[in-house]
Amino acid sequence: MLTKKKTAILVLAFAMCVGIASAALLSYYATIESTVNVAQGILVDGQGYETPITEEVPAVGGGIVYAVHTIQNLGDKEATVCLSWESNDTEGIDVTYFVNQATLTLENKDPETWQPIEDNVKATLTYCIVGDTFIYKLVATGLTPSTSYSLIYYADFEPERFTYWGGNNPGALIAEVTSDEHGYVSQTGEIDLGMDLPSPPDANIAIYDYSGPPDNYAHAHGAKIWLVPSTDYDADENKLTAWNPTTYLFETDLITYLDLDSVSTHLLHPDPETVTCITIPAHTIVSFVIRFDFAENAYGTYLVTTTVSPPE
Repeated sequence: MLTKKKTAILVLAFAMCVGIASAALLSYYATIESTVNVAQGILVDGQGYETPITEEVPAVGGGIVYAVHTIQNLGDKEATVCLSWESNDTEGIDVTYFVNQATLTLENKDPETWQPIEDNVKATLTYCIVGDTFIYKLVATGLTPSTSYSLIYYADFEPERFTYWGGNNPGALIAEVTSDEHGYVSQTGEIDLGMDLPSPPDANIAIYDYSGPPDNYAHAHGAKIWLVPSTDYDADENKLTAWNPTTYLFETDLITYLDLDSVSTHLLHPDPETVTCITIPAHTIVSFVIRFDFAENAYGTYLVTTTVSPPE
């Protein structure tokens, strides 16, 4: 017969056994539910997908016209977007796209051979090909320290360009920069040139051909861009006033820039590589151009829709 004392001991022992049997390892300590509101990371002209972008582009039959836009990547990694178009009428129209950026290398050259000198004296000019203003970034090394330089458009005369020289045909001052104590320059800016590059009556539009020796440029015609000491340049006359070629950085190719505000006829059209997709680095804005090319007998209203979308 169990006594009260023995009964209590058995109950306690049973409770201990039950407690041991219910022990377990926790598979988690808590749950966290996060509501993450994701904003659009790719903006076109600063707008999201909800806001249609509209524009009117005047053109004539047989004409080529341009529209400039931007794509902004707000994300932390590079992104690729693709471009496509459709129109209410596809007869007599072609639409292409290109990134609105080009790069030109400027070099010091041997005045005897006009070949670049292999050293650290050089510059890189990055610029927009089409726009209301000429947007650029100039980086130069190996210059004379603490010296003022002029970035210029040098336009040749025809005939006798070596007799009638100076570059003011019409020529233009693009920027003035000053090298630091190490001969280094880095400057970004923009200027309203009020004309295309090249611009009439520059003989490099059609008269002189630079595709052969000694230049062997990729472009036979276009505009010359030089970097010269400001002491050798008259900014009011757009003209070189001295000739010290060993202190100059010369073009290594001819460039084309189309000023959308210019009233002059665009004699040359840029020929950059057309694209269907564009890669934009993180936290970067890329400018791109829509080029509309019309047949000679095109007439009427074309409603062209460009779609900017992720790659398939």
